[in-house]
Amino acid sequence: MVGNRELALDVVPETLRPGALDAPVRWAHVSELQDPAPYLVGGELILTAGVNLPERIDRYVRGLRDAGVTALGFGLTPTVFETLPEPLRRACARHGLPLLVVPTRTPFLAVNRAVSVALTEAGQREQRRIT
Repeated sequence: MVGNRELALDVVPETLRPGALDAPVRWAHVSELQDPAPYLVGGELILTAGVNLPERIDRYVRGLRDAGVTALGFGLTPTVFETLPEPLRRACARHGLPLLVVPTRTPFLAVNRAVSVALTEAGQREQRRIT
């Protein structure tokens, strides 16, 4: 996803741990819940615009990391956050959760679609490999 020019996702470098960009994404999911962790299975790319970003951002990020989330995509929007909240950047860096900035021009639907296409193509490659 990071290399997809159409999506124009920006990686926040200080949030990356070694091998983070190699971690598989099993699905992309949009969530504005203050604590989505109980509903996750691991391997997700969580997308949020921060509509309900909790005051305890550190707990939120730690919960995502502990739930096995692969990365957090934060969507910039003129109606919620025009810039990345610094407390979110710091919490992701502290907990080693890769943080991606989704620019205003990139709808979450485009990110979801790109993940779906990548997963389908990977499955087709694997099917060809074993047949």
